[in-house]
Amino acid sequence: MTFGLHNAAQTFQRFMNMVLSSIDFVFCYLEYILVASSDEESPHERLFTVFEKLNDALCINVSKSVFGSSKIKYLGYEISPTGIRLFPSKVEVYLSPRQPLNCTIPGND
Repeated sequence: MTFGLHNAAQTFQRFMNMVLSSIDFVFCYLEYILVASSDEESPHERLFTVFEKLNDALCINVSKSVFGSSKIKYLGYEISPTGIRLFPSKVEVYLSPRQPLNCTIPGND
């Protein structure tokens, strides 16, 4: 696909959805692919299934991949065995707002 096209991201997402649609344990957003597993035995089989699908469709950069992690950061969330939560740095802004330094109220000139 040519770079610079306005709908390139949407087209790529549609393509990835089409490639991985038959696998129910995969979550994909653009080039970020999560393979979910509840035990330590099935990830190898699941990764093999995903790699077979991807091998037929496109090339992947394995050096950018993370395998066997129990805690990951994904699209602004932290996913772990205990659950899904927002990044603390993203929530901090709302939990402790700062006092404005220079604030003028309209009509009080």
